[in-house]
Amino acid sequence: MSTQAATVERLPKSRVLCTLTFTADEVKNAEEIALTALSQNVNIKGFRVGHAPAEMVRSRFSEEKILEETVRSLMRTEMGKLVETNAIHPVVPPKIEIVTKDPLTVKITFVEKPNVSMKNIDTLKVTKKEVKIDQKEVQKVVDSVLNDYRTATDVERAAAKDDRVTMDFSATDSEGKVIEGLSAADYQTLIGNQTLLPGFEDELMGLKKNETKKFTLKLPEKFQMESLRGKSATFSVTVKRVEETKLPELTDSFAKEKLNSETAEAFKKMVEQSMSMQEEQFDRMRRERELMDEIKKRTDAEIAEELIDEEMRELVEDWAQRLEKQGMSIQDALKKEGKTVQQVEEDLKKQAEERWKLRLGMAHLIEHKGVKVSDEEVVKAFVDFVQGLPEDQKAGAMKEFEHGGKLREELRWRALVEKVLEGLLA
Repeated sequence: MSTQAATVERLPKSRVLCTLTFTADEVKNAEEIALTALSQNVNIKGFRVGHAPAEMVRSRFSEEKILEETVRSLMRTEMGKLVETNAIHPVVPPKIEIVTKDPLTVKITFVEKPNVSMKNIDTLKVTKKEVKIDQKEVQKVVDSVLNDYRTATDVERAAAKDDRVTMDFSATDSEGKVIEGLSAADYQTLIGNQTLLPGFEDELMGLKKNETKKFTLKLPEKFQMESLRGKSATFSVTVKRVEETKLPELTDSFAKEKLNSETAEAFKKMVEQSMSMQEEQFDRMRRERELMDEIKKRTDAEIAEELIDEEMRELVEDWAQRLEKQGMSIQDALKKEGKTVQQVEEDLKKQAEERWKLRLGMAHLIEHKGVKVSDEEVVKAFVDFVQGLPEDQKAGAMKEFEHGGKLREELRWRALVEKVLEGLLA
């Protein structure tokens, strides 16, 4: 490095401060390169783009712009040398500041991966719950399947439990005004299913075909229409049909003919196994969440503000993209959530810190346990990943992966994390 002076100072929170002072010749050479680069963006009469004299190009730009491009030119040649010579391993782009112009002195702040420690790393485990399936719950699932084959017969008697009622209904508020959204024609319900408002099905009991009834119910505190929560509504119901329904009996012949199972017992066993697998999946998800929380709690690292800011930018971009897909602006979202910009920033900062803690803790675990993934495992992860992409995105992903880009590293990281989790959850 031919600079007049270069100092490197390691600071708290994994920052590395480098100060470079350049010679007049270095600045002159870099400025010539900068003016050539700037000439590509300006049209000067009588000259082809990029071929105008340096002084004419200089007259078209401010001193600040030329200095900025000059420093950029110097950084292109010096940055790599600085990082390699001093074994600096930045994890985010460095911050570059001009300290003085004559001599040109530049301050560069790098941020490296923080030093990480983890408390009681070898005791990190989450207890697996024993999955027990209640036979009553199995029967409920069986009944719900049989419900699809329920038979119905018209009756002239009063409606009773397990009858299917077809009705028209409407509702008014305490002032007698019709409540929009609380009316229906030819609406069917099975008495006893508890799918309507609390108390509604009880009011249907005893009604016959063509009978009308009025009754008042208190709407739930979590009713979908916020303005009506906890208020009373008066319903007018006209019964148009009453049907007696009957569930089929689960026999071996029914199981074979309708449920693609050899016997009734085999079908019940299949339901139980399916429920058991689902419960195990739910338990694994629970354990993963608890494990992630535990990793964050046990991870100790001083995280530089620059890392938090970089993560917050990514979170904001993701949030803005999600809102755009929903046809909402950030202002719309703030209004809907009842939050200020400052409150959202605080939430995002907390999320950013949590994400960095988890990432650093996971990397520390991977290193501590000596977890490795082979190139073959990364390729397999890519094959699984690309299968879920739309056809028009597969070629681009393939190209990026083959060139060893960010996608390959991201998939390698996912594979490492999956291996660590498998070991901890086993």
